[in-house]
Amino acid sequence: MKKTLPVLIFLISLLSIQLSGQRHADPWEVYRGKYCYSISPAEYIGDTVKIWAEGGTYSGFCNGKSEKFAWASDSLKKLCDCNYRPKEGELGIIRFASPDSEDRIGIENILYLAEFNGHLVTIGCGSIIEKDSLSISEQDRKLQRRDSVENAIYAKGCAFKTAYFQGSPYAAGTFPIDRKAENLCCELQAKDVDTLLLLKAFYDNHGLGESNYEAVIWTENGRSYYRIFQNINNRLIQSANLDIDFRKAIDFFTQHQSSILNSEPQSLEAWSHPFTYLIQFKIGNKFYQESIAEYSLVGNPEHPKTTWINLIMSPIKAHIKS
Repeated sequence: MKKTLPVLIFLISLLSIQLSGQRHADPWEVYRGKYCYSISPAEYIGDTVKIWAEGGTYSGFCNGKSEKFAWASDSLKKLCDCNYRPKEGELGIIRFASPDSEDRIGIENILYLAEFNGHLVTIGCGSIIEKDSLSISEQDRKLQRRDSVENAIYAKGCAFKTAYFQGSPYAAGTFPIDRKAENLCCELQAKDVDTLLLLKAFYDNHGLGESNYEAVIWTENGRSYYRIFQNINNRLIQSANLDIDFRKAIDFFTQHQSSILNSEPQSLEAWSHPFTYLIQFKIGNKFYQESIAEYSLVGNPEHPKTTWINLIMSPIKAHIKS
């Protein structure tokens, strides 16, 4: 009797510009608030305000001789607690406002003395918002909820049309190249295959960009195939289903599943905005997801997860058009 191998699907998304797993609130949506752009900042004395994000206080105000503090008297400086750091979302009351200083950037052109939990602190105008506005984390959570709903509508039950990295959602299906590759994955999943795996490779740099190319690979009845989706000269090109040798990657995962899923390569290095692999895969009725930075793979080439990912990537790179 002919042995049927489980179907294994890989979606590789190699990005031409830096990507991110997380979406953050646009600070200028907040900074447009009234506290930085006023010709009469003293009119806001008595307002209850909220800390938009931690930071923005001036620990040197109490004893500082800087020209930017020249408007404040020594007696006013003595009233401040320059060691207190209000937390994000904390509410306070404005007690004093500096004149507008046109030689400073917009987020600190006006300094306020505001009372938080009994502590009078000096804080830049860009770090406070109106009390009913959203702090940066609250804005992030709002974006995440919105994206989660949009992803659910787009996915229609196919997990490969959703992606989460470090607790935050990507917007799956953002670009035509994404929709083409994700739709193919979901069509193959609808065949009730035993194993599916989606892999995206990107720079973790707080911004989602369009893929330069994506590839879907699957193995069925002992044969492996791939289809390439690629942006060339502003045109989205896709190949036919072509043969590829992918047996080694399947066998290696089967033999080393526990080590691949339950341990991580260790590296002595750590890079800012690393090239990262996000992996989603379905085995039977179980769906798994994990991510790993490329520097961890380079720093520990003998680890089973490193070997497995290299087996995945090696044949793919040979088929991409430059």
